[in-house]
Amino acid sequence: MTRIFLLTLPESFASGVLGPADLLATDDNFLDRITGEPQRSHQRFHIELVGQEPTVPAPFGRAVSVDRLLADAEGADVIYVPPLALPPDQTPAFHPEVLEWLRREHGSGALICAACTGTLLMGASGILDGEPATTHWAYSELFRRCYPRVELQPQRTLVVGGEEQRLVTAGAHASWHDLMLFLIHRFAGAAAARKVAKVFLLDWHDLDQSAYACFRTPLQHGDEVILGAQQWLAANVPHASPVEAVVARSGLPPRSFLRRFRQVTGHTPLRYVQQLRIDRAKTLLEESDDPVESIAAQTGYEDAPYFRRLFKRTTGMTPAEYRRSFRTPANVAALLE
Repeated sequence: MTRIFLLTLPESFASGVLGPADLLATDDNFLDRITGEPQRSHQRFHIELVGQEPTVPAPFGRAVSVDRLLADAEGADVIYVPPLALPPDQTPAFHPEVLEWLRREHGSGALICAACTGTLLMGASGILDGEPATTHWAYSELFRRCYPRVELQPQRTLVVGGEEQRLVTAGAHASWHDLMLFLIHRFAGAAAARKVAKVFLLDWHDLDQSAYACFRTPLQHGDEVILGAQQWLAANVPHASPVEAVVARSGLPPRSFLRRFRQVTGHTPLRYVQQLRIDRAKTLLEESDDPVESIAAQTGYEDAPYFRRLFKRTTGMTPAEYRRSFRTPANVAALLE
């Protein structure tokens, strides 16, 4: 029987702990009765919630009771770190006891996996050093800054690495669905994973995380000239020559402007404009029926083929694919009328 510990911390989203616990602990007979399929597979997981205190206060007013205290938790086959409520612009601080426990259990042969921001705790433990990993798209810059030895691949939803493939990371919050299906597939077989997916209506997320990412523009940097430039660019997305215009408005020599802009935003002005335009195009694709050529023009691109190539390079999807994936489905829209 596969023994799985679900780490439960004060930062842990309750849904990210209890949802996986439900999924992994669901009785095989119950699943078989729903699907009508013969018992070809058995999950056989022993699930325990592990924490430093008997009852752990979760973010946003919830509390979770654990089955075992961290000090007494050893010998896991799998340890799962759930999504954590962490500020995206602040270096995370984790309890040394938790980090040491994670290192010790991994050294004893446990598979360590994490979803969403739980990957930052794995990064802090050092077990991901030199290994590939992913994280929530909004935390990729923080992750790179804090854990530069990790080979971060933030566009991917699920990444496996390490000796004997015992390090598994998943992207944003709902990717714990993918992570649980992966664990079920690995330890109980493909048939068991398919059965759980059917009963709980789960899909593997095969989209590039870049498609979900929003452009987070840093505004709290204290450079008033660059802040004014950012505000002007945001209000003038379709301008024909935005970089030249904003440099002229700044009153700075071009080289000084470019240096200061990149220093506080992390982007060249051209890349910054491209990100603003792609974000605007995403909104238009989600909310309107305008043809792609019109959306390209509304975001500053008269060359529609170039816009299509840039959009796919940035998001991993064509504009048409993005529209199909992210606008409200017709059947749902009809119910909301």
